[in-house]
Amino acid sequence: MKNISKLLKQSSTSLNETIALEKVLGVYIVISHSDDNEKYPAIKRVCKFDHNRILYIGSGILKSRIKGFRKVIINYSNKLDTKLVGHAGAVTYNRRRKLYETYFPTNTIRFYYKSYNNKEESLKMEAELQKEYENEYGELPPLNLSRAKKY
Repeated sequence: MKNISKLLKQSSTSLNETIALEKVLGVYIVISHSDDNEKYPAIKRVCKFDHNRILYIGSGILKSRIKGFRKVIINYSNKLDTKLVGHAGAVTYNRRRKLYETYFPTNTIRFYYKSYNNKEESLKMEAELQKEYENEYGELPPLNLSRAKKY
């Protein structure tokens, strides 16, 4: 979990904040952060509990990926767009909205990210982070339905 731990110490933003990362490539982790461990406990995974509450690991142009996730979640909750299209992780969240909103409310969602120089580096790190997570917990994060291309 070395790489994941490092990334969780990088820059972060909430679901309601905007970021100025035009055309910057990188990797990102979506987590549900809360200091209230009673109300929002660790995520039970196949092998053990995920106390970081990681929901999704991805890569791409950071601003568009984070904005895409945010747009799907916010538009769906405001009933502006109830179609289940867009960012795959956010669509998965919306498909199970009542369940996820109970355990991972939108006000706890944070994005941790790190920029890279090119797409190849970003994809490689996404694959490494997913592999690291899967080796630790026995499966991908709950909103990741598929592995990175470089896995």
